[in-house]
Amino acid sequence: MSMRIDTFKGALGGGGARPNLFRVTLGFPSGASGALATGLGAVGGAIGGAVGGVVGAVSNVLGGGGPSRKLQFLCKAASLPAQSIGVISIPFRGRQLKIAGDRTFAEWSITIINDTDFSIRNAFEEWSNLINAHVANVGPSSLYSYTQQAQVEQLTREGPSLNPTSLKTYLFEECWPSEIAAIALNYETGDAIEEFEVSLQYQYWTSNTTS
Repeated sequence: MSMRIDTFKGALGGGGARPNLFRVTLGFPSGASGALATGLGAVGGAIGGAVGGVVGAVSNVLGGGGPSRKLQFLCKAASLPAQSIGVISIPFRGRQLKIAGDRTFAEWSITIINDTDFSIRNAFEEWSNLINAHVANVGPSSLYSYTQQAQVEQLTREGPSLNPTSLKTYLFEECWPSEIAAIALNYETGDAIEEFEVSLQYQYWTSNTTS
């Protein structure tokens, strides 16, 4: 095997994929507000004006494309997903026959920089509230009412600056946030901007090379 650096350079012909060149795209549900409003109406008399406030907030925060657009820039960390297939081990005379088991999909987490308008965090909080309302304890029964498709792209350094070329794309189907992490506050914290993590559940993922 060659020891020449030129040979190694030839093997790395594309210059290497860069972990800081990526883009996350995720929409926030808007149709779920109607399903939630139906459930809230049934208990409206019990909790009065609070119901209207919840439904209004859902519509205002989730209805527009602002948080989705900002997320493409303020999502500071994500991951290209792993693959995992279980193993069925069958013992036979001191050995183990290993047979492929079931495929599982681990949760997918993203880290977001928090701007002063809190638009992205608010959108995730209202999304979570759609799934199960804090006060009314109701939510839509249809999975499609509160799930969205998410996408993470590995970008290249080449291509137009406004729309970089995608090297690899993963699509996460029927996503919903299972956890929105806390933001720690501390008088002693300086020279820092708030950030928070969101854990997303999904049914499965596909990519531009896998179906």
